[in-house]
Amino acid sequence: MATAGQAAETPTLVVPDFGQIVDVAGAKMRPDPEAHYRIVFGVTKAAAKPDQPTPSLDRVARFVNLLDHYSVPKDIRLQ
Repeated sequence: MATAGQAAETPTLVVPDFGQIVDVAGAKMRPDPEAHYRIVFGVTKAAAKPDQPTPSLDRVARFVNLLDHYSVPKDIRLQ
């Protein structure tokens, strides 16, 4: 088992190829399953190569993966 500040095993992701997250045991800030989230992401920079995804979209995927990992209901996530 990981102690506070150490990384635990990598969780299963709802967006599997992007937005990697690591569950850190003892993290004080986690998404609240009761909260309603309204988030704006700035997507202004293109990918370095045409066959790569835009880096900003990886951040969107990371946020979606975090919400899913911490059991924020989909009906709240999609408002």
